[in-house]
Amino acid sequence: MADLNDKKLGQYTLVEKIAQGGMAHIYKAKTFDSTGFERLVVIKRILPHISADPEYVEMLVDEAKIAVNFNHGNIAQVYDLGRVSDDYFIVMEYVDGKTFSQIVKRLNHLGKKIPLDILLYSFIELCRALSYIHAKKGADGKSLGVVHRDVSPQNIILSYAGVIKIIDFGVAKAKVKEGRTESGVLKGKFAYMSPEQARSDRVDWRSDIFSVGTLLWEMSTGQRLFKRQSNHETIQAIQKAKYDHASTRRSDIPKELDRIIKKALQKSPKSRYQDAGDMARDLEKLLFKLNPDFKPVYAAEFVYKLYGPEEDERNLPDHLFTKEDTPVTQNHQITPKTKLNPFKQPPIEEPTIKEIMDHTTPVVHIPANRRLPLSYFWIIFLFLFIFISGSVYVYFVNKDKSGSITLHDLDGQMEVIVNNKRLLDVPLKIKLAAEESHKIIVKKKTFKNYLINVILEPHEHKNIYVRLEKEVAELGTLFLITSPPGATVYLNNIEWSTKTPTIIKNLEVGHTYKIGLFLQKYMFITKNVTIKEPGELKLEHNFKVNFSYLSVTTNPLGAHVLLNGLLMGKTPYQNNNLAPNQSYIIELKLPGYHDEAMTVNLMPGEEKKLNFDLNLRDE
Repeated sequence: MADLNDKKLGQYTLVEKIAQGGMAHIYKAKTFDSTGFERLVVIKRILPHISADPEYVEMLVDEAKIAVNFNHGNIAQVYDLGRVSDDYFIVMEYVDGKTFSQIVKRLNHLGKKIPLDILLYSFIELCRALSYIHAKKGADGKSLGVVHRDVSPQNIILSYAGVIKIIDFGVAKAKVKEGRTESGVLKGKFAYMSPEQARSDRVDWRSDIFSVGTLLWEMSTGQRLFKRQSNHETIQAIQKAKYDHASTRRSDIPKELDRIIKKALQKSPKSRYQDAGDMARDLEKLLFKLNPDFKPVYAAEFVYKLYGPEEDERNLPDHLFTKEDTPVTQNHQITPKTKLNPFKQPPIEEPTIKEIMDHTTPVVHIPANRRLPLSYFWIIFLFLFIFISGSVYVYFVNKDKSGSITLHDLDGQMEVIVNNKRLLDVPLKIKLAAEESHKIIVKKKTFKNYLINVILEPHEHKNIYVRLEKEVAELGTLFLITSPPGATVYLNNIEWSTKTPTIIKNLEVGHTYKIGLFLQKYMFITKNVTIKEPGELKLEHNFKVNFSYLSVTTNPLGAHVLLNGLLMGKTPYQNNNLAPNQSYIIELKLPGYHDEAMTVNLMPGEEKKLNFDLNLRDE
């Protein structure tokens, strides 16, 4: 098998590895046509340790057979299905852009949300592409019955040209391969499955619509919907299909978008959108209600503003990337030039000096015998004092004595909990009752919780500056030794940078890791390893051979050797790389002599030597 670091793969030159998974590596590559014109492509190449498995090769062929039927602007094209020696690969269209997964991570890092018009446009294009896939017919005029089954953030790209592209039909299902799809086997990413897919029931195009609803909710909010701590818990959450409206997590989301998401996420397929095109039309109505002047170029500008131009575009003129007169978002507010104050009253006319001088108060003379005694004045004064004092006391007792706090240095990834209640949106000031203890918790993934108890005086305001400390997880080390050495290591299906013997550091205590070991001509092995405590854990493995030897000689020499009907050469013949635990039919043919035939079964590591005396034919 060709080395993974080879620069050439047939007519294609590998430029760089851009992704890798449990089954294949993804490369950026280039090729040249007969005129010397260079074209960038993407190559999906099966990993070396599974290319010998016919089932995985068949899956790659099925993927190419399905994808080659599609010719749509929102679907990445498949150009070629190739094989070089034992390397199997698919050649696909190179899409210059960012996946939804990358976009969400970038926005969360910046503490921002995707603009609603960009969001709606992206999902309109996605739904149109899925509607095309679901309705596609074969050459015989019959529906192909394709279901993508893996509509997830990693498989949707927003290109620098503002175009949405669907990629990866690796687990897609079509009528032509239904008979070969395993029953009870889950394929796809757990967090984006439909309830019926998570139950391993039969799925149709409406399963993809549920996945679109999940993805739309997550892209709207920047949060996960059904993802839980384990796959089992995730599947249970999907099957319940219960969730909060996206508008409870983001204030500018309209109720109409909640309604669209709700219809896509119905537990029963019969209650969902029956065609992705119908969902696209509802999204389109909402988009042009929010931003009637929207153009696809806004999506291109969004990617450029979020990431900047690609490396090969750094020196292009700036005017290609920005338009000062074209906003990306749809928020426009009209501010009046003059403000009217409805509470402003006409000016009060001041009295003149003459009116003041002319206004006199007449003097009233009270007879002495009718004047009140001095003690009465003290009684009246005491009564007024008690009345006024009581009123003042009641006023201050009943007046609101609440205080307030302001939390500083928050970002969009933090969660604020006040007195065991999570705040959806953190206001500038948080009002709290005075002279009571209040528990404030600020949470953020991979950071220690920030906890403070606050007691406020009446009308007091406190500024609280949140300083989170990075959570230091207990870490362990795995020391891998194999006999023979030089094995390729896979950690959770990702290829490790060095071969055995090797050390893998910074593994979290309490976590279980899937370790794969591959060495040519030996049996591929996988083990689940749990890091139970800090420190070094040693894992040793002795490989079992996964090949057999066969040598054939004849008397006389020069006989043709056929192995399972295929001509392999002449005697003396030797083969050091035969798969064990299989039956091989060996046939020997030499002109003038009787043919010989024999069936042999080879055990792993067995070296079988065969010698035949050929008999002359009777003249």
